[in-house]
Amino acid sequence: MEKKCKKCLEVKAIISFVKNKNCKYGREGICRICHNKVVKERPTTKANKKRDYDNNIERIKIYNSNNKEKMYLYGKKREQFRRDEITDRYAKKILREKRGFKKEQITPELIEVQRLIIKTKRLCKTLQS
Repeated sequence: MEKKCKKCLEVKAIISFVKNKNCKYGREGICRICHNKVVKERPTTKANKKRDYDNNIERIKIYNSNNKEKMYLYGKKREQFRRDEITDRYAKKILREKRGFKKEQITPELIEVQRLIIKTKRLCKTLQS
C-alpha cells in the first residue's frame, strides 16, 4: 500500500510514514524524513522556549490586553480545576496564604496533609447539606 506525503509530495510505501492511531490507516500524513525535519525545527529545550517567549512577549501582552475578559475567564477556569483536583499548586497556595508557611518550609508531606484536610472539610460540608 502506498501513500502521498503532504510535505514533500512523494508517493511512498505506507511503512515510510510515522505511526499514529488517530490518523487514517494508522499513519501520519507526512513521511518519516519530513517528520524528523519538523521535529528538529521545534524548540525543545528550556532555553529555546524562553527565547521564543522573550521574542513574543510584546505580542502576548497585546493579545492579553485585547482579550482581558477571555484571559480572566481562563484564569478562573484554571483555578477552579486546581480547587477541584486539589493540585500541589493549590495546596501550596493555601499553605502560604492561609496557614502562613514560607515557600522553603513547604514539603511534599505537608502538601499531602493539606490535601487531606481540604478533602475532609469538603466531605463534612456535603454531609451537613
